[in-house]
Amino acid sequence: MNRYFSSALLNQVFSSCLADFHSAALVDTEGQPLYIKYQNLTDIGTYPAATATSSQYIKLADGEIVILNDPYSGGAILSTMTLIMAIEVPFGPRKIDITPIYLSTRVAFKPKTINSESVEQEGIRIPPTPIYQNGEMNLQLLQIINEHPQCPQNFSDSIQSAVQDMNLASERLKNDIQLSQVKFSKKNLIEFHNTAEERARSIVSEITIGEALTEVSLGNANEKLCLKVEVLEDKVIFDFTKTTPSKTLHLTDSAVIGACTGALLSCLNAELPMNAGVMRCLDVITPKGSMVNAKYPESVFLGLTDGVALVASTVIQLIGEIDPRRKIAQSGFSQCSVEVDFKQNAHYFESLESGVAASEDYHGLPGFDLWKRSHLTPSVETVEELLPIRIVSTGYRQNSGGSGHRKGGDGVTRIIEVLEDGQLTWAISPPKSKPEGVRGGKAASPAEIFIQSPGSSKEKLNLIGTRSIKAKDHIIMNSAGGGGFGELDRLTTGETY
Repeated sequence: MNRYFSSALLNQVFSSCLADFHSAALVDTEGQPLYIKYQNLTDIGTYPAATATSSQYIKLADGEIVILNDPYSGGAILSTMTLIMAIEVPFGPRKIDITPIYLSTRVAFKPKTINSESVEQEGIRIPPTPIYQNGEMNLQLLQIINEHPQCPQNFSDSIQSAVQDMNLASERLKNDIQLSQVKFSKKNLIEFHNTAEERARSIVSEITIGEALTEVSLGNANEKLCLKVEVLEDKVIFDFTKTTPSKTLHLTDSAVIGACTGALLSCLNAELPMNAGVMRCLDVITPKGSMVNAKYPESVFLGLTDGVALVASTVIQLIGEIDPRRKIAQSGFSQCSVEVDFKQNAHYFESLESGVAASEDYHGLPGFDLWKRSHLTPSVETVEELLPIRIVSTGYRQNSGGSGHRKGGDGVTRIIEVLEDGQLTWAISPPKSKPEGVRGGKAASPAEIFIQSPGSSKEKLNLIGTRSIKAKDHIIMNSAGGGGFGELDRLTTGETY
């Protein structure tokens, strides 16, 4: 069978296997991803890392599953659980004719922590732990986790539902492999990776060769994200060597790999599957102990959300400097989040999406996150029914996108009234500078959060903090817009780019 045709069939089979998951991956025993379906850039790098860590310490038989959420074992934020199942796929009549691979998926819960001093304060931390063996769920372990005060709501039911979905996906994968008549051997998987790498290198080679570097200050002269991007003939190197530690942003190296990979692919005018062959087209260098290669027990919530967006945005800016054909303005990427803890364990969390930057051909999108998707956002009616919260208003933040020939997308504004006393925690992740426009386009408005008590003027909050809040107080959230592209009067001057 032609290897290109075989690769296309495998991609189709892998895609079908993961169709019912919001986020999932298939990874071989070498830790090489065969197919990644991601919601967030963090997924791209952390799925392989989580699988490699789990398989190193735990021997899984066919159909057995481990659970983890520890970011330092390849997990994402603590409110997202990673499940990893071993699957033995037969490719011949003999018992030894099997190829073991791993199916991973994630069960996301509403996060509870915006900022903390260590990862242990961000929630219950679970290292790789067997949870499903010999066709039976470890209900005792589920109960122990469920009783932890920081355990997410509906944890046990959600995990058991995900395990059922994984069992169905495993059977579908085995059946589809047999029907496709593709020999699912290690040799063929090597050819699968090589075929994807060959195509990816061909597409990457279309980027102009060169290098660019930048330093992004996080509001403190001693805290800098330093990145040099070097585009070679068919490969891209991302070098963070001079990046410093940070007091607020801490990313794992696997999350940074995901950010760089996803951002690079967004710059290419081609559809590429997310697998190991494609990821071989880039190298990522992260110094240990810096903000892009955090050490336990540093907190990672802001790093694995907004830090990842900052890295991806910086990558796109530098590739645009190297190859002007790919230049776009800067999207809003700062966290604009609040959480309110009320009595009786009632908890409200809200994070607003920013505006997308404009490019030469397109206006920016309002209130849209380029780098992450979520299926957890409840309706206003649900929030107001379950919590002492009233959503006063929600809409796009008018004129917050940068002006220009192509206008940047507006951010979002939301006004929230609390109906009971509570504890407010908020975060606008650094840097606090405005998302910049390019080629004469104007900068967008940065993120802002205010508190307004009855009969008082608005009080602008600092980037990160915690304070008490009274019933009838209003929280006013304004997410950042996206930068504009080009001079506003370009059409009248006849100028072209």
